[in-house]
Amino acid sequence: MKILFGYEATADDKLEHSSGPFDGVLYEILLQLGSVTVSDGSEQERSKLKGCEYDWFVGSAGGFTAMEGICRFAKILLLTEGRHPAETMRSMLTLKAGHGLPEAAFQPSDSGDADALNQSMKKADFIIGIGNMETYSSYIQHGVPKRKFKTLLAGPSHRPEPQDVQSRWRKDAGHTRIFTFMASEIGFSSGFDAVFLLFSEPIIANENIQLHIAGKPVNAFFAGRIAQLQSTMGGKLFFHGGQLDAEQRADLLAQSDFILYPTLGKHEPLLLEAISYGVIPLLSRHAGLDFSPLGLFDPVDHSQQKQLLLRTQQLSDSDILAWKKKTLDYFEEYHLSYKLVLESTLKDVMNGSLYPKISIILPVFNKEETIVSLLSELHLAIHEYGNAELRIIFDGCSDRSEQVVKGYFGSIKPEYSIAYETTPNLFETRSNNIGLKKATGAYCVIVQDDNYVHDRNLFFEAVQFLEKNRKCAILGCLSGVNFYPRGTVLQGPGQISCTPNEVYWRQDERADPQLKSRVFEVDACMRGPLILRKTFLEQYGYLDEVYAPLYQDDMDLCFRASHYGYKVYAMLADVENRSLTMANYNSDMSRMFQHVMERNTNIFYGRWTPSKVKDYAWVHRTGRSRS
Repeated sequence: MKILFGYEATADDKLEHSSGPFDGVLYEILLQLGSVTVSDGSEQERSKLKGCEYDWFVGSAGGFTAMEGICRFAKILLLTEGRHPAETMRSMLTLKAGHGLPEAAFQPSDSGDADALNQSMKKADFIIGIGNMETYSSYIQHGVPKRKFKTLLAGPSHRPEPQDVQSRWRKDAGHTRIFTFMASEIGFSSGFDAVFLLFSEPIIANENIQLHIAGKPVNAFFAGRIAQLQSTMGGKLFFHGGQLDAEQRADLLAQSDFILYPTLGKHEPLLLEAISYGVIPLLSRHAGLDFSPLGLFDPVDHSQQKQLLLRTQQLSDSDILAWKKKTLDYFEEYHLSYKLVLESTLKDVMNGSLYPKISIILPVFNKEETIVSLLSELHLAIHEYGNAELRIIFDGCSDRSEQVVKGYFGSIKPEYSIAYETTPNLFETRSNNIGLKKATGAYCVIVQDDNYVHDRNLFFEAVQFLEKNRKCAILGCLSGVNFYPRGTVLQGPGQISCTPNEVYWRQDERADPQLKSRVFEVDACMRGPLILRKTFLEQYGYLDEVYAPLYQDDMDLCFRASHYGYKVYAMLADVENRSLTMANYNSDMSRMFQHVMERNTNIFYGRWTPSKVKDYAWVHRTGRSRS
């Protein structure tokens, strides 16, 4: 396979194959996939490569534009950083109007060339962007097909030892809180004007703080902003310019408490370096990362900015250290597997699909009256995603469910594959295992026959989270569940069960309204839908059929994941469990179910000892789109 790796050369390039956050890691992976030619799009390169043919172009939009018409490419993979430039421009215009800024504050590179990027993206077969779901949605809103665009998180070029972070953090600073704004360029799109206005406030400037600014002002306007801020803050402001070397940056970051990056959309590799030192991020939702644990920094809302910064002043040194540890945990969980994620994504691309295959497992029991309404919504989500198979198990049906289901798919003729299986009445533990074991996808999705998936974008959001967080083995989309030792007394909002048999607290928006806007770690997740990493199942086992016919098998699997060092997360998707099966149980079935619940819960508590403390991780859930 012949690959042209094309990028735009800049004055800062130090590697012949540099391409921003992709740089040498991408080059190393491409070398494993084929013969790689590197081009910076210069006139010399264009002349040298004129008329050459390649199987793939891989690189930036600018790199592609430089080589288009010079070489011929069978397939095109573009690489982007940050939000779509049109969305960045929209945010800039909003901020400009709100702050009354002059034209002198702007420069052409602030927003990028949206028209040129759009033209390149139309010709591309696939696009990989550095960013989060906010980044993803900014491109989808501008007409990029969902199957064509996927976001990844950048990886580290250097990782300090975690113990080095704690030992170098100053302990004798008299509770002075150190804030750092660090960017390659200090300008409008990096959100510096919000930093200027915030730290110009007397109530902020008079706090026991230091502000360190590192980077090069893009123009005289922002050089003047820094000078004005120096006048306001005096000795509390330290301006380092753009001259810090790696060791000087390390010293500054090791002492910093918070990294500010209220960007309007510009990607900043130095942000990841700061997080790798445990510097607690205060980010806008446009920064491409979803970890800003004290709250997202709104670049426009000045009142919110003040509240957020004043909140940091209430933290003790022990609080700061605790948040620094969580920052390091986040860095390890989401960014250290970057090379593995990029490598698997490139292999998927070369095999013709940007997204990995998913297998949806749907056992059906006597639902002839309702199954078509469920399938019509599920079909939209599967069709939208594309690279999927649907495995339907008719589990002891005595009605016309099988004929109705096959008739429905015969009429719509979906592009994804469907496999059918008919079994005696096995109930959900065994019937789900039949589908899980035969699944060929990278992720398996358990859907019950009374789970209604109203969000057609569900699988895009779920898979992108699982691709970025390789420590997550199980992702629930209905609700989370936290278990406690028997005898624990719980009080709080939402659904709580404190019986002699089991103690749990359902984690949904009734328990905490903020959970709707988070992807959050839990002890376990309920079915409906439940998304499982296939490699985890293959290595550590499927649903344990000791729990057959049903109940606690999914909870047991989640605790097994935690036992082997994996994590379980939940996101409250637009799905609905209508409880149609249990609602139709007769008295004999209800008695059987009650007996099974008690027996299986005894097995569960005999195996696992839930903790009382639930200080679990979470990230912001941004950029969801219903389109």
